[in-house]
Amino acid sequence: MKTNEADAKDERLLSFSMNNVEGSFFFSEYEQSQFFYLFHSFICFMEIGRTVVCNVVTIVSRARARYAIAE
Repeated sequence: MKTNEADAKDERLLSFSMNNVEGSFFFSEYEQSQFFYLFHSFICFMEIGRTVVCNVVTIVSRARARYAIAE
């Protein structure tokens, strides 16, 4: 009989902890929109940074090639 009581207690604790975990991972609509906005901004800045770096590398390599040909 004690095992049934212990199992019931374990099950109650498990369901309580699962409810707490489940509740803590849900964000409000406002928090979700803010997170999406920040994530989107981060991606945009990464794309801008990548474009700038690629353009600078291209310009420098072309300038070095022209300088090498001119010598």
